[in-house]
Amino acid sequence: MWAIGTGKVAGPEQAQDVHAAIRAQLAKIGRDFAEKTLLLYGGSVKGANAAGLLACTDVDGALVEGASLDAAAFAAIARGRADDCGQGVNPGAIPSMKFGTISPKFHGY
Repeated sequence: MWAIGTGKVAGPEQAQDVHAAIRAQLAKIGRDFAEKTLLLYGGSVKGANAAGLLACTDVDGALVEGASLDAAAFAAIARGRADDCGQGVNPGAIPSMKFGTISPKFHGY
């Protein structure tokens, strides 16, 4: 998990690069360990950017912050749909999609 609380959003390419670098470091411990470790992106995930971020090979899921407090916003993320541009992604294309939420009242994954 990285990028939490900065207010800045990485594009899919930057997120993939950072997650791949983290996974490469984990592979120094063990390849199996690196492959089984879930890496979450946690920087301002919204319906408009979720599909691109979650399509990245090394992004295993998202820690959804403020958008988790709005049911429609969170549902758009869970569907992997970019509502504002009408583009979507096949949910089957992201078989291991995992989500976490964080708010002042709930911390979980």
